Order: sequence, then structure tokens, then C-alpha cells
Amino acid sequence: METAMNQALATYRSTQVTSASPETLVLMLYRGALKDVRSALLALESGRVQEVSNGLTRAQDIIIELRTSLNPQAGDMSEKLAALYEYVHDRLVIANIRKEAPPAQEALDILEGLTEAWMQMMHSGATP
Repeated sequence: METAMNQALATYRSTQVTSASPETLVLMLYRGALKDVRSALLALESGRVQEVSNGLTRAQDIIIELRTSLNPQAGDMSEKLAALYEYVHDRLVIANIRKEAPPAQEALDILEGLTEAWMQMMHSGATP
């Protein structure tokens, strides 16, 4: 029964991704990164080192995906986001290597701001 539920959930998520607009996909990536960093921070408090590493590594992968999906033709905004993504990625790597909360928290704070700004942009109807 659980396997059938997992397969149904995977199919649902796959459909969400393949039918989502580019703006929605970026929002999904931001939310995934937030979830992973928060999960890692909670695991860090409990001393669950492998879960810390898993969460931060997933968040790093998401940031890499966000960075590589930037449109260089977008000019200044693309360059600024690339630099910010690079900084967030670096903070996540440091948090993962040292198993320290402050760099992960800093990355989380930046991601929360980016997510909020992205949602405001989507709700205003502006295009990135």
C-alpha cells in the first residue's frame, strides 16, 4: 500500500514540475532549498550529522540549478543573482564542512528574502 502511495505521489510531483511555468519552477526550487536548510538546521541541533549533510547537499544542488538556469541575456539582474547564489552556495558548503549553524542560517535568511521577493514579483504579474 505504501509503495503505491509513494508512486502516486511521485507521479503527482512529476506532473506538477512538467506543467509548471518557469516562474513557478523557480518558486518550487526556492521552497525546496528552504525546506532542506531548515531540516539540516534541526538535524544539527540534534546531532544527526548525516541528515545535516544530506539536507545541506540537497540545498547546494538546488542553488547550483538556480544559478545555471539564469539567463545571461538578462544583464545586470542575472549577474547580481549569480553572485548571490554563489555566496549562498559557499555558505552552505562551509556549514556542511564545519557542521555549524551560523553559515546555514545566513543562507536561510537570504533564501527567505529571495523567496519573498520572487512571490511578490509573481503576484504583481511582473516578469523576471
